[in-house]
Amino acid sequence: MVSTRQVTISSFHRDAWVEIDLAAVEHNVAMISSWLTSSSQLSLTSGFPESKLNQFRSNSKTQTTQLMAVVKSDAYGHGAPALADVLTASGATWLGVASVDEGCQLRNEGIKAPVLILSPSPSWAIENALAADLDITIASASQVKDIDVASRRQEKTANVHLKVDTGMHRLGVAPEAVSDVLNQIHSCGNLKLASIFSHLASAADVETTRFQSDRLAIALAALQKKQSTLLKHFASSEATRLFPTTHLDMVRVGLYLYGLEPTTVSKICDPPCLCEGESII
Repeated sequence: MVSTRQVTISSFHRDAWVEIDLAAVEHNVAMISSWLTSSSQLSLTSGFPESKLNQFRSNSKTQTTQLMAVVKSDAYGHGAPALADVLTASGATWLGVASVDEGCQLRNEGIKAPVLILSPSPSWAIENALAADLDITIASASQVKDIDVASRRQEKTANVHLKVDTGMHRLGVAPEAVSDVLNQIHSCGNLKLASIFSHLASAADVETTRFQSDRLAIALAALQKKQSTLLKHFASSEATRLFPTTHLDMVRVGLYLYGLEPTTVSKICDPPCLCEGESII
């Protein structure tokens, strides 16, 4: 248990606090890690094993799927710096945040793990991201030039991650345009492509997930052989539980880390997945 007190205006009018059971967080990470399958097991698992994604796993040598712990919005209100320490110590190899300032907060608290800004960063904030050694998401061709200019100004290499829109229709490059954007990225000497990923629109729905998996496969097919070692990630909390063929090289888990499950999963999964249905707070 970590004891901290954040003073706010309301602190002078009421005495309230939230207690976070870090042992429960560790339990949840262990449970999620138990779901991650090696490439040698994928053909034996449930969840549309005919998925075209199977051929695109890049980590067959290690046979390990990594865990990105999503700690956006102050780790869903649980306290991002303290949770980040526990999550990385428990096995998460990456951290995911929503914005540059969230990533800078982690760096200011001494967090050294790789941090990916999952949303596109505005041009005026890119230099702050680079100064804090944060990884940056590219969701459109227009962002490539902005990141390249900022990285040249700082004389630093920018680690970038290409987001593909496979059906959520919120952010990302269309699968058919991935090849052109990849060429643009590789033409910039200060940009290093670290991963390619997408976001599921309805992770508990079989048909939607299958459709988006096939769309992602189109994008991944655009990768050249020399890019085959790039991290590829797709699965959210629900997909991590329900569809092992979406695990690829890494899964991005947020809600499940905190002992919570959407109602869609409770109707599908038996038994309950985390903390026997209990909250960690």
